[in-house]
Amino acid sequence: MPLFSLFRQVPLGCVTPFALVNESARDVSLLLDQGFKTQEHCFFHPLSNDMSICKQVDSCEKEINMFAHFT
Repeated sequence: MPLFSLFRQVPLGCVTPFALVNESARDVSLLLDQGFKTQEHCFFHPLSNDMSICKQVDSCEKEINMFAHFT
């Protein structure tokens, strides 16, 4: 099954860590490169690819952890 199929509520080409808020992503594990934490800012699509948002990495990491579905 293609990865984007696991994010059924996110259009093809718009897969983003923020899609973890969707129930359809409950079985998805997000793996981030160690270099991610060394950056000050990160850019992601906010569930559509017509724009990007910039967030501080520590803020983004907290949000991802808050919305991740833990088993």
